[in-house]
Order: sequence, then structure tokens, then C-alpha cells
Amino acid sequence: MIFKNRRSEIEILDTILSEATIEVKKTHLLYTANICYTQFSDYFDFLLAQGFLSTLHDEAPQKTYIITEKGRSFHQNIKTILSMIKG
Repeated sequence: MIFKNRRSEIEILDTILSEATIEVKKTHLLYTANICYTQFSDYFDFLLAQGFLSTLHDEAPQKTYIITEKGRSFHQNIKTILSMIKG
């Protein structure tokens, strides 16, 4: 966006939150974000710590995540900011 071939942090957060509107596994979010695992972990941990994502099924093989109401509000704000930047 701003840096023609690079996504900003806010765009990566937007991508992750967009996919989490339905129950989804962490691996799916990683693949959708299209970034390395180390970077993804930083974004994912931030979203969980801030309460923007929550765990649905806590069993190890079936652990899934979904966006929270707080996350929906944050995601809407991100969309607004991105639309303002893109013009």
C-alpha cells in the first residue's frame, strides 16, 4: 500500500482479523497472512493479549479461534483507516 510491494502492520492485522470472522485454526490464519511463522506469532500473540481474538476449542488438536466483539470494533477501525489512506 504505502510501500508499493510491502504490506504495513495494519494491513496484516486486517488480513488476520478478516479471516477470523468464522471459527478457524491458527494454521489457516498463518497461511492467509502469508508471512513467516515468527512474524505471525508476534501479530497473533498481540491479538490474543488485547482480546481481539479468543480461543473456542481449547483441546490441542482442535484448537480454534474467532474474532471477539472488541476485535470486530478494532477491525472496523482498521478498515476505516485503510480506506482513508487508500483514498
